Amino acid sequence: MKYLSVMVIVLSLSACVQTQTAMTAYDKGKRAFAASDYKTAFRHWKPLAEAGDRDAQYMLGAMYGKGYGFEKKETTALKWFCRAAVQGQTSAMNNIGYLYSNGQQLERDSREAIIWYLRAAGLGNAAGQLNVGVRYLRGTNVPKDVGKAYMWLVLSHKHASDLDHEAALLMSEAEEILTPDQIAAAEHAAKAWKPASFTDAMAKRIRASKACVQG
Repeated sequence: MKYLSVMVIVLSLSACVQTQTAMTAYDKGKRAFAASDYKTAFRHWKPLAEAGDRDAQYMLGAMYGKGYGFEKKETTALKWFCRAAVQGQTSAMNNIGYLYSNGQQLERDSREAIIWYLRAAGLGNAAGQLNVGVRYLRGTNVPKDVGKAYMWLVLSHKHASDLDHEAALLMSEAEEILTPDQIAAAEHAAKAWKPASFTDAMAKRIRASKACVQG
């Protein structure tokens, strides 16, 4: 199976407390985006992003990164991803890893990519977990560890239905290498795994990171 990196666009509500007005505006943007009415989605999300809403910031980054509704602007996408990531938005962290993996806006750097994927994965992001899993499976910029790969792939498979197929294929590949006892141990580790809490120290490291100083 070929090497992959997953960039995601996730329509999610922020875990933080928001005003009813902000929630309504974000939901209107979600509905517009789902209907491919990108200009309306942007109109709802831009004021929220400027006011500091991390999910709206992430979605603006995704829209600029993919060119939804207007010209693709990867520099602007990175700026919004960084603003969201500093606030703990894990999909933004994963997507910065993707930019590093693919040399988009950021100089291609697999080592930086795995740092960002690990950040996202450790906080519970399923796409980040998939990206970490495949790197442990291949030994790409981390020591090859098929048992650890299997644990991350199990977590990704559990946490995101839209990634089920990719995770299942990689899990099958790992199962051909692992013994039944090793599979059981990895499944036990996945069951016991708990996401990390986002801290001020993490925010400080992200703010000072090469990607976000540049962005």
